[in-house]
Amino acid sequence: MDQFTSTAEKNRRMKTTNTLETIHPLTKASVMTFLLFLINLFPTKKVIISLFIILILLFLLVPNKLGLIKKILITNLLLFLPMFLMQILFKPGEHILFSWFIIRISTESISFAVNLFIRLCLISSCILLFFHVTKVKDFTIALEEIGVPKSVTYVLLATMMLVPQIIQRSKAIMQAQKIRGIEMNGSISTRLKAFLPTITPLILSSLMSTEERALTLETRAFFSPHKKVYLNSFKKHAYDKWVITLSLLGSASLILLKVVSIWPI
Repeated sequence: MDQFTSTAEKNRRMKTTNTLETIHPLTKASVMTFLLFLINLFPTKKVIISLFIILILLFLLVPNKLGLIKKILITNLLLFLPMFLMQILFKPGEHILFSWFIIRISTESISFAVNLFIRLCLISSCILLFFHVTKVKDFTIALEEIGVPKSVTYVLLATMMLVPQIIQRSKAIMQAQKIRGIEMNGSISTRLKAFLPTITPLILSSLMSTEERALTLETRAFFSPHKKVYLNSFKKHAYDKWVITLSLLGSASLILLKVVSIWPI
């Protein structure tokens, strides 16, 4: 068993040439957890600047930098830009800079919106960076190796893979519609008319894949009580154990410091 594990570990590292991708998934997860606690519990200027510098240095080590930057920009603009505008326009403040109807722009609202937007961008960047250099499957396997129930890891894996699978199916259906001669380009109304008929086959294919996945789990003895052997196994080195321990202790210390600062003894 140990020989098989070491061989699988060597093969995995030979296939992966990037430094961050070869690190144990739990090591990366523990460091990410510490950084998320730090930016959420103590969002000071020094912490924000330090985390920003750390992320830039890590970005230099990742493969496909442009793809990661594109994901971060799209995610931040779609999710957090509307929140940023809402905070600026409608959050009350004392020093009013602009007022019209129900809109009140103040220095307090701008300061709060900017700080919130920066924090959310840093949080999303940490999470996207983690999953950019860590496969979800590898992360779930690492969780199972430390005793997390298989049902929990499967739900995590299925949830993380749901959106990419739906997007992939949607692209396949749209491509099939183009092959049939249906106009998919043009005005918004034309695109809506072409897109709406694809919703039904998309939902049906998702339901069918769920049934197929359940049958696959049964045939592969998913609920077997025996210990599984994984092709992609991960071995914890001494530095992995130290980093995980220090990161978890650091996260617990941050929570304790925050509690003490809110409720002084």
